[in-house]
Amino acid sequence: MNTFRYLYQEKRLAIMTIGLHPRLSGKPDRCLILKQFLDHLTQYQDIWITRRIDIAQFWAANCPLNN
Repeated sequence: MNTFRYLYQEKRLAIMTIGLHPRLSGKPDRCLILKQFLDHLTQYQDIWITRRIDIAQFWAANCPLNN
């Protein structure tokens, strides 16, 4: 949670990615930690919890390339 708190306190646009490998993240203790982290994040109304493809599609739709 420290990384999230740091990025949030900076008050600027940022992306925080979390890579999850099923062999490691599928263990009960790690699932619990992930759930607690996501529960913590839902307290913030101004963040976007999404998939990488959604970020890419948003970027492509809102930030067209200048040729």
